[in-house]
Amino acid sequence: MSDENLPVNKSKDFVGEWEKMNLDEIKEGSFLVAIGTGDREKSKFLSSTVRGPYDYFEMIEEVGYMWEQEQHHAKIIFMNQERDKPNKFLDENTTDYIEANWQDLAAEILLEDDKIEYTCRAGINLNDASEDPRTAEADDGTTEQD
Repeated sequence: MSDENLPVNKSKDFVGEWEKMNLDEIKEGSFLVAIGTGDREKSKFLSSTVRGPYDYFEMIEEVGYMWEQEQHHAKIIFMNQERDKPNKFLDENTTDYIEANWQDLAAEILLEDDKIEYTCRAGINLNDASEDPRTAEADDGTTEQD
């Protein structure tokens, strides 16, 4: 199976240590990292813990350190300046994968290993637009910026 056709693993039985996730589609991003709260598939996080901006390598280290040292699940948010688009953040299974394999992921970056057989790819969630008044739809179907 080619890497473009890999599934996003949304299974509740996901075990990060058993998978080999292709994270290529997020490697060029800039990220904020915070302690996640509530439903891990939603965008809630503890605002006083927000750190960043991080590039991919720094994000991997911060998420891994947070899990290893503090046992807190991270919320990994993509940075962007498009106010009329919902925020993107990594899903629960992708975050679990990074937390479980952060040292190996950091080593792969440094070694630039291209011969990895992946089993799935990163999952990216969109923030519910109704939670942000800047992206909420008006009665006529347009956004407030239209």
